[in-house]
Formats: sequence, structure tokens, C-alpha cells
Amino acid sequence: MSGKPRVLTVLNYYSPYISGLSEHARLVAESMAAAGMEVTVLTGRHSKELPPTELIGGVRVIRAEPLMFLHKAYISADFVARYARLCRSHDVVLMHLPMIESGLLSMLGSHAQPLLAVYHCDVAPARGGSMIDRAAVAAVRASCRACARRAGRIVVSSMDYAAGSDVLRGMEHKLVEAHAPDKAPAGPLIRQPLALPGNPARIGFLGRFVEEKGIDVLLDAARMVLERAPGARFILAGDHAGVAGGSQYHMLRERLERLKDSVEVLGRLSEAELFPFYRSLDLFVLPSVNSYEAFGMVQVEAMKSGVPVIASDMRGVRVPVQKTGNGTNVPVRDARALADAILFWIQRPAGPSAEQIAARAWEVFRNEDTFNAIANLVCQMASAKTTIARESNK
Repeated sequence: MSGKPRVLTVLNYYSPYISGLSEHARLVAESMAAAGMEVTVLTGRHSKELPPTELIGGVRVIRAEPLMFLHKAYISADFVARYARLCRSHDVVLMHLPMIESGLLSMLGSHAQPLLAVYHCDVAPARGGSMIDRAAVAAVRASCRACARRAGRIVVSSMDYAAGSDVLRGMEHKLVEAHAPDKAPAGPLIRQPLALPGNPARIGFLGRFVEEKGIDVLLDAARMVLERAPGARFILAGDHAGVAGGSQYHMLRERLERLKDSVEVLGRLSEAELFPFYRSLDLFVLPSVNSYEAFGMVQVEAMKSGVPVIASDMRGVRVPVQKTGNGTNVPVRDARALADAILFWIQRPAGPSAEQIAARAWEVFRNEDTFNAIANLVCQMASAKTTIARESNK
């Protein structure tokens, strides 16, 4: 192979759509482009306001036209047709899963086409979901498993999460652990004034208003906390409007209204607002409830801002607290345990300093480790493809 690899990154949603998956893909794609690779992203044009093609962070983004949307996924013949053309002109395909088309796409390219999969999470039916919803979930899982079998390597955010995935069962020999990258700025820790003894504590959440985030559990816990710490403030940030599959905001509105004197909803934050938000908190909470949440890079960003974290004791999600000691894991959907943990952290007389929390998080979670791991896999696979092609031409 001469020069840097040409990489085709494939996923359903990409920037400016914000989710853990789309931001992971963007950060990795831009890191490869910065390293001199030619990176193209094939994604869906999920909003008519988006241009069909554009350059973002040194990455060429191509958006296929969806035919129809099904919950968080969409059907697009254009997506499949564009992939069939683009994969032939790239050295390596980097496919982000879950994706309903992934099994089909993995079979369209040449058998010699290197395929690297990044497996983000297991899809799960909604609570009380219909038979159609369950059938769709089964289809996505089957498609992802077919793609994973075809892939040469599979990147996972933690072995803890992968160990419980039925989709990845039997493919342990292909797995490479690389934690989800975050957007924490390097440099000295600068904190906004925090709650002093006797002043209200600030408890924060950041995420889309979707079922897997467990915001309903957090609101139940907030009510219990306020009974014993009536001055506490809960600040909820994150998109509750442009959410694939639909926002849960309307289902939470009544509870939010009852707690309006103590709960503030900020909506989606800009990049400039993100870390001032983290640094204004005394405690960050991630009460996730199902397998769509596989890691939760927001909790690492909070830790790197010097803020302790309470997160659900779920595979993958528990890893940042376990590896750093910067917080507490609580049972899933247990509002009482969550409330008790919040009260413990905001009422404890002494604990690790913000600087100690941040230092430990920076020590454990390094973006460059993730970027290097994926870039090395891409280069190895591209080189192997070139070697095979040379051997076949002899």
C-alpha cells in the first residue's frame, strides 16, 4: 500500500446529530483525517436542512436519502447503492454498529475488502413494545451478528459490556477494547464556584431525553432527595426535541412541572457551554436503564472536570467508576438507592478534591489510546489487503 489508507466510515447518524455513537464516530474520523488518512463518512440525510455532501473536520461526509423512518432506524435504498460504489474505492471499511443494514452491506463488498466493526451497544425493545418493535430489534441483532462475523476485528468500549452481548457471543477472539473517546479539553482544571457548606448542592445530568437514560428514575430520586435536602438543585441538560425514535420529554412533563422549583431543564448545550456546565456541578448522575447505554462518555467528561459520578451498575456503564473510584454505582431502576447515593455525596464532610478526581480520570481514559488503537487496526488491515492483492497478481 502506498500512502495513507482510504477509510470509509459507515453509520446511520452523523454530525450535527449528537449521540454517544455519532460523537464517537466523529472524533475517530477526525483523528484519522488529522493523521493524514483520506476519510469518507457515509450516513443518512436525516434532516432536509442538511446538505447532501459537506466537509466536516477534514472528513468528507456523504448523506444518503432515507425512504422511511422506523423508530431509531430508517430504510434507504440510496444508502445501500452508495455503499456498493464507495466501498470499492476505499482500502478499509469502518462500520459502526448497531445498524439494520450492516449485514447486507458487509456482503456487498469484495471478500478481500477489510472490514473493521465498532460495536457500540445491543439494541433492545422498548418496555411494553409491540410485536413489530420486537421483530425489528431481532432483525437488527441478526444483521449486526452477520456483519460482526464478516469483520476482521471488532472494537468494543469495554470487555465488560461485550461479555454480556448475545450478538458478539463466540467472537471473543476478534474483540479489541478501546474506550469511547470524550471531548474534555486538556489543560489546568478550572472550576466554577461550587456549593459551599450550607449552600444548595448542584446535581447534573446530560443526555438525550430517551428511555435508556433513566430520567424518570432520576426524577423519582430527586423527589426523595428534596425531602431531606430541600435546597438541592437538579440541572438536566440534553436534547429533548431532535431525538431519533422520539423524545420522552412529553411523558416527563408532569413530573418536571411538579419539581419545577428544584429542577431546571437546559436543553441541548453547545460545545462552548458543555464544560462550563460540568464544572458548575457538585455531582453528576447517569441513571441508565437498558443496553442502549454501553459506556456513557459523559460521565468521563464530568470526572475530567473534577466532578464525582453516580452511574447505574450495568455492564459497561459501571466501568468508569470501577476503574477510577470517582463515584458510586447503584442498582438499575432503583430510585431509592440513587437518592441515598446522591445524599451521601452531597452531604459527606470530606472527599476527594476536584483535582484528584480529574487527575485519576485523565490517567485512566486517554483519547489518544483509543485513536491509536483504531488507526493501527486500520493500517494493519489495509496493509494485509495490499499484500494479498500482490500475491494474487503474481
